[in-house]
Amino acid sequence: MNQHNIYLFMAATAMLLAAPILQARDVYVSPHGVDSNAGTKAHPVASITAARDLLRQSGKLGVESCEVIISAGVYRLKEPITFTPADSGTELYPVTYKAEEGLKVVLTGAQTLTPDWKRWKDGIYRTKVGEENTIDQLIVNNSRQIMARYRKLVEFVTPTEFIS
Repeated sequence: MNQHNIYLFMAATAMLLAAPILQARDVYVSPHGVDSNAGTKAHPVASITAARDLLRQSGKLGVESCEVIISAGVYRLKEPITFTPADSGTELYPVTYKAEEGLKVVLTGAQTLTPDWKRWKDGIYRTKVGEENTIDQLIVNNSRQIMARYRKLVEFVTPTEFIS
């Protein structure tokens, strides 16, 4: 074998050994993405759930290493993200979910409200937030606020209700 053929053989061998790395399935997530996108860097999905679903549909789980790369931003979850054991891949071909290098990602169940606040009385403000918004905490300018409480609970209960 001449030197040129040896270099060709070494290059072909290197490409074959690197094939699993080159074939890895990467899915990109961005707050500016659209869940119907392909999940590429140029056309990211908007949610981690959509990225998980793309991997499930790809047939690559447990066959190739997969990464979900999440761009910087705040991701507001309306429901929990659920994973099955298959979503982890295998020891040889794992699935990794990670923030894009050096960027900050926040996953939160908190929702942003943009209500119409009105002064009510004694320094108290109130607003309507809609029936679908169950609120157990209120944070304004990174400071937890005291939530309204029931009026004197005793008004609603008569002593005889506790007698059996």
